[in-house]
Amino acid sequence: MFAKWTEEKSNTGNNNNNSNTGNSGSGNNSGTANTNNNTGTYTPVSTITTTPEVPGTTTKEVKNADGSKTTTTRTLEESGKVTETTVKESKNGDKSTTEVVTDGSGKIVSSIVETKTTNKSGTTTVSTTEKKADGSLSYSTVENYISGKVVSKITETNADKSKKTVEETKQADGSTTKTVTKVSAGGSAKMTVTAETPAADDKEAKKTEFVYSMTESGKAKLVKVTTDEAEITIPAAITINGVKCKVVTIGKSAFKGNTSITKIVIGKYVETIGTKAFAGLKNLNEISISSSKLSKVSKSAFYKISKDAKFYIKAKKSACKAIAALITKSGVKKVNYERVK
Repeated sequence: MFAKWTEEKSNTGNNNNNSNTGNSGSGNNSGTANTNNNTGTYTPVSTITTTPEVPGTTTKEVKNADGSKTTTTRTLEESGKVTETTVKESKNGDKSTTEVVTDGSGKIVSSIVETKTTNKSGTTTVSTTEKKADGSLSYSTVENYISGKVVSKITETNADKSKKTVEETKQADGSTTKTVTKVSAGGSAKMTVTAETPAADDKEAKKTEFVYSMTESGKAKLVKVTTDEAEITIPAAITINGVKCKVVTIGKSAFKGNTSITKIVIGKYVETIGTKAFAGLKNLNEISISSSKLSKVSKSAFYKISKDAKFYIKAKKSACKAIAALITKSGVKKVNYERVK
């Protein structure tokens, strides 16, 4: 903003009149010189000239005496809202603090602290914490970047104590596995595992997604599976939020309608198979049951699978017959099965 001050004088009347005639030097002066006509009226006039701020973003960078760097970014929106962000980064770049001020109030509305650590193992850990104006936690994250197998692991903790962890793994062949775990404030957990294999030579890209929930401490339920793979294995156990859980239940309609699957291996701790869990898998012709603990096969669990489907049951003779009977009771008219050791 700029200001200009202008004064004007209005002079009338006779005061201090000097009439000079004659010669002075080589000049001939005749008339009036040094005439001031004042009536005593003095009128100051002020004019303020402003240059309006144009919407946009400006950035200012300052290097501090300790070697750190402070960058201030000011943004003016069309609405007139002003946001000012100040980022202070340490000399070696291992720590930065971000403070955000809005509407030019000078009050910090959020504060973000990010710390980067390079570990002896070669991994890099980045911790980020954001706090609100009152100092309460908004969220926090921990990211681990590991050269080689594990690409990254990010854990985000929210103010209500709920937590989300995203872990991504990349193999040498380009295939990736992404695991997303969500834990509510009450402790219930849900985990989604997505595996992708890139297209190579004559092979098409493949994708499989498993969704699990933790039913109780140490036990998990397979809720839903989507895949275009032909062969699927239901694991015996998984780890959710740091807790190793046995997969004991295959949920209702978990695989329903999938036409890609031809072979399924059921983990050794499965106790219950839900209603229509495998219904409509018309190309499913081989089912391997590794669990001798299977005690419930719900109605239509294997409805309209391949007519040539065969069950391979790994259990003692008595348990094998009992499992075959459960499958028959679920709606399969003729169960073609074989006991395997």
